[in-house]
Amino acid sequence: MVRRRRSQAGLTLIELAIVLLIVGLLALMATPLTSSWGASADLHTAGGQLNQAYAHARAAALRNAGGAKGEEGAARIVLDPQVRELRVCTLAADNCQKVLWRSALPVGVELSVLGGAFPINLNNLGLLDAPVSVQLAKGGMTDVHILQ
Repeated sequence: MVRRRRSQAGLTLIELAIVLLIVGLLALMATPLTSSWGASADLHTAGGQLNQAYAHARAAALRNAGGAKGEEGAARIVLDPQVRELRVCTLAADNCQKVLWRSALPVGVELSVLGGAFPINLNNLGLLDAPVSVQLAKGGMTDVHILQ
């Protein structure tokens, strides 16, 4: 009696483990690339929020609801680090209690004024005393926005 061997179709456990190892290594190599995309997108979002805050502050300063005269401050951009939020308010002694505009910053993005600090004040003509450079940073990436 002659016995025939059955041919087996499929993968062995070792072949499957090798395929999973290769897929895992490829995913591991792609992680730094995709994380830099996320950091870049967050910096871009924060830069847009900063530009929006500046536009809203200029509009508020030109409306001059507080009645500032001459070169007096009329509006300001404030960074609240506790809730990670940019705010625009009129320049009064209320410590920014009446917020005209606000936006939460993306998680992990740090803002700092180069050569100065927040708040950024605008006079009743909607102008800054001098151009202001704001540095945005996240995950080793930086971007500098100049407000003028």
